[in-house]
Amino acid sequence: SFNGVTGQVSFDEFGDTTNRTLTVYQVKDGKHVPVKTGELED
Repeated sequence: SFNGVTGQVSFDEFGDTTNRTLTVYQVKDGKHVPVKTGELED
């Protein structure tokens, strides 16, 4: 695992991310603004 731009990044033994949270951002006035956050399903 390592600290990336979006935070802690880690992978399981198959190379899949262990972080199941996804955030969509929109750029407004030059700033990244979160639009929606959710959990990925299996």
